[in-house]
Amino acid sequence: MAELLKTNNHSFLPAHARAQTGELDRTEPMQNTEQKSRAILIVDDEPQICANIGKILSKKGFISLEAHNGVEALSVLKEKFVDLVLLDVKMPQMGGLEALKKIKEKYPEIEVIMATAFSDLETAIESMKHGAFGFLTKPVNAEHLVMEINKALEHGRMLRQIKIYEKRLEMKVDDKTEETKYLYGLLEANFVKAIHVFVDLIALSDPFLAGHSKRVAELAVKTGQKLNLNEKRLLDLEQAALLHDIGKLGVPERIRFLPYEDLNPKEKSLMQRQALLVQQILASASHLQRAGLIIKSRAERVDGKGFPEGLKGDEIPMESQILSVANAFENSANNPMKKESDEYAAAAYLERETGSRFRQKVVKVFLEAVEELKFRQKQEMALPLAELKEGMVLTKNIIDDNGQMVLSKGSRLTSAQIAMIKNHDLFTSTVSQRIFVLKESIGS
Repeated sequence: MAELLKTNNHSFLPAHARAQTGELDRTEPMQNTEQKSRAILIVDDEPQICANIGKILSKKGFISLEAHNGVEALSVLKEKFVDLVLLDVKMPQMGGLEALKKIKEKYPEIEVIMATAFSDLETAIESMKHGAFGFLTKPVNAEHLVMEINKALEHGRMLRQIKIYEKRLEMKVDDKTEETKYLYGLLEANFVKAIHVFVDLIALSDPFLAGHSKRVAELAVKTGQKLNLNEKRLLDLEQAALLHDIGKLGVPERIRFLPYEDLNPKEKSLMQRQALLVQQILASASHLQRAGLIIKSRAERVDGKGFPEGLKGDEIPMESQILSVANAFENSANNPMKKESDEYAAAAYLERETGSRFRQKVVKVFLEAVEELKFRQKQEMALPLAELKEGMVLTKNIIDDNGQMVLSKGSRLTSAQIAMIKNHDLFTSTVSQRIFVLKESIGS
């Protein structure tokens, strides 16, 4: 086993020895434990990949260990204290998904990030379902890798802090509610960031679909605010809007953006099954159960002729009604099967369907929200490629010289996306000078 491990000249006591000496307490780390170098276990059947990633992590102050399949990874975890596992999906003896299940069963406090050489949404969903924090596609951009590792470690730190506070506040009933509420708020915010990472993963398979979801989320949240939904309900609505269409990746591209009414019975049945599958997947994560229920009811109609339960009127959750209106508007206004955006036709469609498909109050408030957002989005400017920065929001799609969408409007740029744009071979110099971003996002 010694040959399998490369610790960059750092040594560790075995986990059982650290437990005996009092050094190992994953649920209540001492302050110096939080500040020391973090140990990352790199699990990949290609030694060179392990070595390359190890060099990247070493430069960033991490301690790296190696294993070349799931069996070896579990042996390392039994002997060494590890903060995070970077786990390849395709490996001999024991693959990544099986190893993930065993790691989370034995060491639930260890964060796991999955990696694969190809974009596979089904595997990504399965990984998240079994407790993975994130999912990366190889070759991994070094900066993006370190950013995701830091996010995962912060997520784990907050989980541990919550457990610590719950222990310490057991005898302080008056303080417990507010302090744990605050900590759960921090955890919730980090969870939303993880969802945005997942939506960026969807963009690898379908850039338009990811951009569509982000635009629907923005419109839905703005409408929910105007309808006085509280923060928790707004958060659930945003999560549902960001994830509502992931099931479409399981249907043929030719029908993804067709109106439901234009589908044949077989295609309608497929779309219904995919929507229910998404809800079932989300139901397995406690933070996403409410989002799953919102998605499940988004195809209901106020006249009772929708699916899957034939709910009508106020039986349909308000968040589902908002999502339904926002999704229908965005599908009509910015459908990839149309050459031009047409928000006037989309608004007219909503008004025609008011009273049968949509609730009048929701449509009225939604269209007010659209006007407010349109006014804000007029405040855009074109930047040269060299001036793009993380956090800027695109107001126009980025299209390469072959007419393929690279990123869709509404995307909030990440450092990895900016690097991808700069390295794209199919951009002329004139195209790269015309990246339109929201002015108010420039300083974010």
